[in-house]
Amino acid sequence: MVTAAPWWPGASKTYALGSFKARGGLQGGDGGRIETSGYWLGVDSIQVDAGASKGKAGLWLLDPPDIYISDQANSVLPTYGVVANPGVISTALMTSNVTLRTSGVLYEPATPLLTGILAFSEAPPSNFSPYTGASAPVFFSPGGVGSGSIFVNAPIDSGSSSRLTLHAEGVRASGSFTAMAGVIAVRQPISLAGDLILLAGEPAYELPAAVPGQINLVAQIGLGGKLTLFADKVFSSTAGSIKSSGLFVEISENSTLDGKISGTGGVTLKGTSTTSLVLANVANDFTGSLVLLGAQSISDNRTIPGSTGPGLN
Repeated sequence: MVTAAPWWPGASKTYALGSFKARGGLQGGDGGRIETSGYWLGVDSIQVDAGASKGKAGLWLLDPPDIYISDQANSVLPTYGVVANPGVISTALMTSNVTLRTSGVLYEPATPLLTGILAFSEAPPSNFSPYTGASAPVFFSPGGVGSGSIFVNAPIDSGSSSRLTLHAEGVRASGSFTAMAGVIAVRQPISLAGDLILLAGEPAYELPAAVPGQINLVAQIGLGGKLTLFADKVFSSTAGSIKSSGLFVEISENSTLDGKISGTGGVTLKGTSTTSLVLANVANDFTGSLVLLGAQSISDNRTIPGSTGPGLN
């Protein structure tokens, strides 16, 4: 394992420069694990290789407070987090699996808590819908501390079969501060030959009053592999189309995907007995079955021949 992980809130800056290798052996063995962490993290000049000639690919993990996938230079980075250039990610995927995970910062705010205001370091997605009413949580103005979210602000493209994982952990509860689950906003296309996993939130520490972890797709996703969406709630606009070899969705709140869904492998929904998923686009043309794993229903705006089961349309 190769690790570069200095971490001190408000003070540290980590520049990961040069070549990091954790390859499997020439005669056999899997690739290793490379981790780059930091309160402020610069990775534009890094070269990562956790591949294996005769084994399974290893992993490159980045886990700062916030993650912005952008082609902007690190000079415009805020006081925390990482601006990950999509070219660096694509190059790493040629040899390695890549996981971008926000670090779920423990933080006791020095500033007063604000009610009903979600104070991201940048604006949340337009259709982000936090809880309302008497049980509404309180949010804070970060003041340099990340929200634990991931923003895809530039296209990601890779012809490799390696796996890309985006995990927005959010912010854990600390003292009087209410936990805030992470958000993944896909604003630019993602095109991969392999699998894509999007996870928002972390059930192990989310509280009932916490903002639900949400995935917001407003740009197309095209995969040669499988797409997994794990969150309390998922959204997609009509521009957020999905093409994959199977779609697996695990949610705890009713959700709607307005983008067109195509490809093979069908759609699997995992949830509770009251959880439903609406596939709203009339142009959906994916093949395969609708499968329920404890969830109530999947509603598709066109009929899939051969689909059976409770709540399947």
